[in-house]
Amino acid sequence: MVASFTPAKALHLFLEAAAQIGKAVPAVRFVMAGDGSLRPQLEALAEKLGIASRVRMLGWRRDVPELLGAFDVFLLTSLWEGLPRSLVEAFLSGVPVVASHVDGVGELVEDGKNGFLAPPGDVDSLASSVVRLLTNESLRQTMANQARASVGEFSAEKMVKDYSDLYEQVSAGTRC
Repeated sequence: MVASFTPAKALHLFLEAAAQIGKAVPAVRFVMAGDGSLRPQLEALAEKLGIASRVRMLGWRRDVPELLGAFDVFLLTSLWEGLPRSLVEAFLSGVPVVASHVDGVGELVEDGKNGFLAPPGDVDSLASSVVRLLTNESLRQTMANQARASVGEFSAEKMVKDYSDLYEQVSAGTRC
C-alpha cells in the first residue's frame, strides 16, 4: 500500500489482513510506503500479530511508480476516501486492487474486473480477495490488464483536458 499513516487509511486493517494472508500464502511480504503519526502503533501491531518480519514500512518515497511495479496486489483499507490517486497509480502500473468499497473507490474499481471490493472494515473479505489474487496468476494478470485499460478515464491527461474544455466553455459564455 501507499498511504499516509492516518486514521482514515485504517492501516490496522491492512495489518490484520496481512496476518491472515500470511497464513494462507507463507512466502508473501508486505510493503507500506508512507508515514505518519500512527507509525509507532502500526509497528507495535505488526509485532503483536507476529508479522513484523514480513512488513516493510518504507517511509515517504519518491519512487512510488517503481515500487508499484514490484507489487502483485495493491490493498487499500481506507474507511473514507475521495477519489484515491494511489489506486489510479496502481492501475497505471498494472496492479490489481483489493479495496474497501467507500466513497469514490467504487468509481475506479469494478468488482471482479480490475480488482475486488470489500465492505469497509471487513478484514476477512479483504484478506480472502488478496489470497485469491496471489494464488491465481491467470486471474491476477487478467485483472492487471483490465486495471491498466480502465485508468484512462481518470488519467491526469484527461483531467487536464476536461478542465481546459470547461475553461474554454466558460470563457466563450457557453453553458456547461
